[in-house]
Amino acid sequence: MCIRDSYYTGYGAREFNGVPANDLDDLVAFELSQGRPLITAAVSGPLAPEIVMGIEREGPARVYTVWRAGDDAPSRVDLANLASVQIDSFFMKNWVVVVRPGERPDWSASIGRLRLDVLRWASKHLRAHKELFHETRRNYATGLAAFDSFSTFLTERLEASGDAGVAYARDHLTALSAARASAASRLPVWADELPDFDDLRVDDPDALAATIRALAPLYADSSAHVARAHEALLAEDVPACTSALGAAASAERDASTHLDRVAELAPRRF
Repeated sequence: MCIRDSYYTGYGAREFNGVPANDLDDLVAFELSQGRPLITAAVSGPLAPEIVMGIEREGPARVYTVWRAGDDAPSRVDLANLASVQIDSFFMKNWVVVVRPGERPDWSASIGRLRLDVLRWASKHLRAHKELFHETRRNYATGLAAFDSFSTFLTERLEASGDAGVAYARDHLTALSAARASAASRLPVWADELPDFDDLRVDDPDALAATIRALAPLYADSSAHVARAHEALLAEDVPACTSALGAAASAERDASTHLDRVAELAPRRF
């Protein structure tokens, strides 16, 4: 079970995987009786997020009411005699996420502290080579290593992956470009608002704000390069796509210098 608590809400996400079918039914029935939301994936269908809205049990029948992403109305699915709701997944067996009241800490971090934590994490994430994806229990490439890994996928495995692989690559590039554009838009705001948080105790707030602000144009460049990579992929020009990704990775490397500087200037203990 993986636990993630939120400082904002006091609630925590609890992830379950590999539980027996009867235990899953009991868990779902209990959580719904408490009025708490549940999220799962691929209830006897394509691997996609779904909200569990109800369960009915009578004899061998196990009827789940779920609302699938993209649907206009809920669906009812009888899972009788199925060992797992994710029938097509090797890594997920009765995977479900529940949201419960957590143990709110005695103090809550200010928005300013949380923002600096995000930037410190980004510095570490950028230089890491892999992280564990809890849902599948597999490692995935991160940061700069992810650009190389994705380019290798495009040049060596894209054709063999078929339509599903092409759709994944397009979606990945779309999301990556949007994320970097968001960073380019919000980081100057973070820099401008830094003086508003008087609990940060930063030795040189002007230098920290300037360093955060310097990240914005680099992420704007990265976003533009990734957008060009997406256009090249649509045109089935893989060499142009990987070249644009290389340019994006270069902008990310330049950003890493500023992220490291943020980590140096930001207070590590509060």
